[in-house]
Amino acid sequence: HRSCLPLHSPPPMAADPESELAECCRELRALAATTASGTPAEAGPVLVLFGRLAALPVSRPLLLASGAGKEVNRAWLRAHPSIAIREQSRRLVRCWRQLIEMQAAGAAAASGASGAEPGADEAGGGGGGSDDEDLMQRPVSELKARLTSLGVGTSRCVEKADLVALLRSAGVPERGPAGAAGAKRRPSLLGASARRTASARLSMGRRSVLRNLHCTKKPQQAGAAMGQKQLEAQLKMVLRAADDFTALGLTRREVETLPSAERAALVRKRWRALTLQAHPDKLPASLKPLAAKAFRRLAAARDGLLRGAAVGGA
Repeated sequence: HRSCLPLHSPPPMAADPESELAECCRELRALAATTASGTPAEAGPVLVLFGRLAALPVSRPLLLASGAGKEVNRAWLRAHPSIAIREQSRRLVRCWRQLIEMQAAGAAAASGASGAEPGADEAGGGGGGSDDEDLMQRPVSELKARLTSLGVGTSRCVEKADLVALLRSAGVPERGPAGAAGAKRRPSLLGASARRTASARLSMGRRSVLRNLHCTKKPQQAGAAMGQKQLEAQLKMVLRAADDFTALGLTRREVETLPSAERAALVRKRWRALTLQAHPDKLPASLKPLAAKAFRRLAAARDGLLRGAAVGGA
């Protein structure tokens, strides 16, 4: 789970995760007290602590007992004035949540395996193994679509086996051989309705995946799908902007309340996002003249806000 929080390289993990977690919590509370007293803590030590926390094999009981989850959620994710710190706090909480979900899925799979009848595999011809083999033959996109339709996140899955384990723990109905002696399924009056509902949810999940794929296409494809009229209106809004803040879709208060380094990062990030959509080379010929003007206006707005007088609030 280290890959979900790309922070500073954490030091080697302690032999006792509980004591390491308690130590990190004490340091976080000390930094939070410094921030609350009116002296904002530097981002470096906070990010190093977050990296150490992300590298620990935490569990839900351990987070509750140590108070680490409450500390990060209240003092850093919700209340800290720095956008960068709040974003890294959000990533750490998301990392913990996904790790706990993976642990719960593994525990559910283990309990299901231990609860199987001793002679079920021999009597039923190895139904559970054949189900997993059947799922392993499915495309990754279909497995992800099925998990999405069941409301299960897949961002923590690295291999196809992880997707299969999540599907098994999410209660995907077994598809063993018909009439297998080890299955012992109870008849259900709602079986047909449940199958229709599952099929509809799977279809919705596939459509959702296709929508997500569409949103991640190249800017020129997204611009074409958006429609020339809507894109033209956005380009005109950039040209009609009263100041540099409005041209980049920002507010003066949003920019000037940030430290100078974060202001510059925010301005550059917004400029890159807008210029990807307004680049003349990526738009139809009919919009190229208007896009060229908007592109120059965005560059001027970026330069204006990056100058010390504008960004520093002087």
